[in-house]
Amino acid sequence: MNIQHRIAFIWLMIALCYLFHSSYHFSQAVFGMDIKIPGATGKVPVSMHLMRFVLEVFSMLLALLTLYIKKKGFILFLFTWAIMLLLLNVFHLGETIYKESDNISQVGLLSFVVVANFFLVLDVRKWKAVMS
Repeated sequence: MNIQHRIAFIWLMIALCYLFHSSYHFSQAVFGMDIKIPGATGKVPVSMHLMRFVLEVFSMLLALLTLYIKKKGFILFLFTWAIMLLLLNVFHLGETIYKESDNISQVGLLSFVVVANFFLVLDVRKWKAVMS
């Protein structure tokens, strides 16, 4: 598997993990936990739509674009975005461990996302070096 394919694959894995992350929250309701946010009206806030787009859809879009674009500017953007996402994912993992350490599913999934994101940064860095 070449570097571009690996990077695209990791972007897809990360997007899939974001979807799993949401479904894990919903599974708590199956076991009796009230997951409704106080003051919720049943309407999904615009901020949640934006967050889903940025994390899920945009990650899948980056996977697709990675297969077709080989420009230095795009690779630099990928590298910057992957680093920012890694920091966000590390923070979220730490927050989850602090607040929900008994939620083994989420901690395991978020740990995987951090590891995948770390390898993503390394691979984009390698690709960036090759293209320079």
